[in-house]
Amino acid sequence: MSNDGDGRGETVYFRSVYLTGKLTDGCGSHNLLRERTDALVLSTLAEKVFTEKRVKLMLEQMAKRQRASRTVEDQQLLVLRKEEDEIDAGLGPFV
Repeated sequence: MSNDGDGRGETVYFRSVYLTGKLTDGCGSHNLLRERTDALVLSTLAEKVFTEKRVKLMLEQMAKRQRASRTVEDQQLLVLRKEEDEIDAGLGPFV
């Protein structure tokens, strides 16, 4: 399908390629509003792609990655605190 709008804020329809081309006899479908097409696509995605099982798996993996990144940050923080303590100890007489 092709987009028949020109981007000037007017109502945009999706037209069948057959209707926009030379083969107007080959297609009996009607024009669809973009909002309706978007709603159809989103509802199909919700039903077929974002199933409960898949969303649960994605959330578990995201939580696992977040925990792993937190441990790396904690290690870096420990190194920085150790360096800070060493610097403070070295500057003790001068402060």
